[in-house]
Amino acid sequence: MPQACYSPVLQTVGLPARATGTIGRGALPTILFVSCLREDRAELRRALGGAYRVLFANTCHGALNVLQQCPVPVVVCESKLPDGSWLDLLNGVASSPDLPLLIVTSRLADDRLWAEVLNLGGFDLIAKPFCESEVRHVVDTAWYRKNDPAFPLHRAAGCSDEAR
Repeated sequence: MPQACYSPVLQTVGLPARATGTIGRGALPTILFVSCLREDRAELRRALGGAYRVLFANTCHGALNVLQQCPVPVVVCESKLPDGSWLDLLNGVASSPDLPLLIVTSRLADDRLWAEVLNLGGFDLIAKPFCESEVRHVVDTAWYRKNDPAFPLHRAAGCSDEAR
């Protein structure tokens, strides 16, 4: 019987200890979204269209607690958090055997931040406000990449800067 995950920072209770799932069949795949902004939570859920079970944490510390209880393959993280940054979270999980792929979000997304994220070990950067097709494409690609390293990477299409 799989262990149930419970934490005061989780908004989903009773999740199996390994939260990978399969897109399109059976249980929903699970990701973690780290942000203290409630409006971003609603935007992310809408962009993902119910294709994922989303766990939430408000801080780096909360996210690390969630990841200890329920390893997930993909983490979407606000660039700046009340107790640190996306880089603090990435460093906090660096020694984990189940290192998740980290997608960073920011209203101040630019080429410098994108290069920093990629060069320091993040998976991608998503600008806010969210473009629904870009969010879905990046999260899907990260999830498939984590579960099948041979999965090819492609950049999102269909989101112009005007759509943001």
